[in-house]
Amino acid sequence: MITVIIPTLNEQSTISQVVKLVQSADIVTEILVIDDKSLDDTVNNAKSDKVKIFTSTKLGKGASMRDGMLLASNEIIAYLDADIITYPQDIIQLLTSTDSFRRC
Repeated sequence: MITVIIPTLNEQSTISQVVKLVQSADIVTEILVIDDKSLDDTVNNAKSDKVKIFTSTKLGKGASMRDGMLLASNEIIAYLDADIITYPQDIIQLLTSTDSFRRC
């Protein structure tokens, strides 16, 4: 199955929408929010029964992405930005489908 990692920093107004979108994908079995020490309500707004929230070990999106990768329990990982609310409903399928990969 699939792990979705959402790095965050002060995304209180959009994180809950992104989490809901990810939760609607049946193929996702793990959702990790890696927070970069937000000063707003990002962490509270990301909370859900299906979401595991961690604080990044270092500042920066790259460090948060790496931390998420090291914490993930699935072999397939997708990253989503916490501040984009215009993702298509099937974004996880689009990012992880083997049909979307081209052979060189």
